[in-house]
Amino acid sequence: MKNYLLITLAVLICMCCVNLTALTYSYNQRNLLALVDYNNGYMVSYNYDIYGNLTNQLITQPNVTPLSPTQFSITSNGDLKTLSWEPVTSNVNGTPIIVPLYVIEASSNPTTGFTLVGTTNQTQYTLSSSIYPHRFYRVRAAVNYQRDGVHPAVQTDAITKETISNE
Repeated sequence: MKNYLLITLAVLICMCCVNLTALTYSYNQRNLLALVDYNNGYMVSYNYDIYGNLTNQLITQPNVTPLSPTQFSITSNGDLKTLSWEPVTSNVNGTPIIVPLYVIEASSNPTTGFTLVGTTNQTQYTLSSSIYPHRFYRVRAAVNYQRDGVHPAVQTDAITKETISNE
């Protein structure tokens, strides 16, 4: 039994090493990380200002339309509302994906007029009821996005269908 556990552990370590060696790292002329290529279509690129500060991050997953978040719920605690949902782990074809960002939007109408409330990489988001009272909310999974350090607005180019809930 002990040998079986040691062999299993060795196989797991080798599997991890194979996955780690599949990554390709590229650096710019100042030796700053410029690109991480996971060799499966998933890439993260980085841009820097003249001082070496990170100014832009671009995450790319080709041909990926994620499923919509499920089990959406809202809980209230005084003036705060917490929106929660299950993580999105696959695309519409059932292929596993990485969802680096969720986009939270609100509207007074359940079908139109949604505006950006915020973004998160978590599966919950807390907001003030006084700012967004009696609203419809939706959470969308974004798989390809660009984060600009100067202007923190998020641009999404592959977003799921909305999940809507009202208090």
